Amino acid sequence: MREDRTAELYLYYRGCLDAHFWLPVFFLYFNELVEVPQVLLIEAVYYASIVTLEIPSGYFSDRFGRRFTLLIATTCLVGSFSAFFFASGIESLFMGQVLLAAGLAFNSGTDTSLHYDSLAASGRRSEDAQREGIVARNGLFIGAFAALVGGLAGAYSLRIAYGLSILSALGALLAVLLMREPSRAECAHPEFLGQLKDCLSYLKKKPIAWIFSLVVLMTILNHIPYMFYQPYLKELVLGMSLESLSTPVLTGLVAAASLIIASIVASRTIEITQKFGTVTTLLSAALIQTVIIGLMAIVINPMIALIILLRAVPRALMMAPINVCLVPRIPSSKRATYLSIQSLVGRISFAAYLLMMSWITTDSTSSTWAAIQLPLIVGFGMGIGGLLLLFTLSRNLGLDQQSKDSG
Repeated sequence: MREDRTAELYLYYRGCLDAHFWLPVFFLYFNELVEVPQVLLIEAVYYASIVTLEIPSGYFSDRFGRRFTLLIATTCLVGSFSAFFFASGIESLFMGQVLLAAGLAFNSGTDTSLHYDSLAASGRRSEDAQREGIVARNGLFIGAFAALVGGLAGAYSLRIAYGLSILSALGALLAVLLMREPSRAECAHPEFLGQLKDCLSYLKKKPIAWIFSLVVLMTILNHIPYMFYQPYLKELVLGMSLESLSTPVLTGLVAAASLIIASIVASRTIEITQKFGTVTTLLSAALIQTVIIGLMAIVINPMIALIILLRAVPRALMMAPINVCLVPRIPSSKRATYLSIQSLVGRISFAAYLLMMSWITTDSTSSTWAAIQLPLIVGFGMGIGGLLLLFTLSRNLGLDQQSKDSG
């Protein structure tokens, strides 16, 4: 059946998509071309671009099909990494970020929806939770390998990591070309504003609203160590007079090790969730990331650098449980739009955080450490406040009782 083939190609697609060769060097590469405040501004542009594209891309997916939407996503990613590879200044970086935002926005929610729709169409809906756990585990393992290769390549030239990323994006594009659109139950498609209204109505349900709030918080928290661990390790190397140690190699090793650890956790996520419950698992993920950010904000120290190895664990803990809780509760005809709204709010929140931090660091900092310490302190405070609020609202959510798919 074509749905079976598409479901299997999804695994290859996600594997190519998760091969982030650029991950351990992007901050270092940008910082070669522009100053730290401009790097933060460029990242803010990325998230602002996603704000513009996130919801329309979700509606586009629900209205015109998963495969067509993923074709747009992968084409944008190829263009993005090409722009970065040939970048010579801030204008090229801006272009690359806008295309990267478009690629990830059109992918967001559509990939998991295509997978679920393919399984449902072939009578394999019950496999979704297990397969999403496998996808999360494999993606982290592949990401670890790509980060190691990207870091090693970065020791020669940071630009090479983006050349390798072009190849991985082309692999994802090829996988989509071989897919077929999964059949779905015929549904009347409301106009764009009507679709938004229908999707927002799900937030009246307490379990969905709670997950929505947690995803927004974790979008911010998960990106803070991701954003600042490269300059943190660079300052560690300089502070310990280890200039002979290549920073890209170190950041590649740290990124690879953190993703390997996360892949081990991801392979046990469903088991962990069944043992401790969804709420406890998700709050633990938020707590771990908040502690990591707080420790990074205190001082530059080799022991804290080791703790940074755990920075991908929270994402590994939360990915599969959130998908398992949300996907059956949102009808297929509205799922990609809803997931895009959820992703949008998280990313616009992080964009606002980055924009504020870029303003603060422009005139008040004299070193890389001074430029990243204040954003870390602010992030730690946000984590503590968000955790307290989510814990207070976490009673009687019923997240471990899956709803039947109504779509």
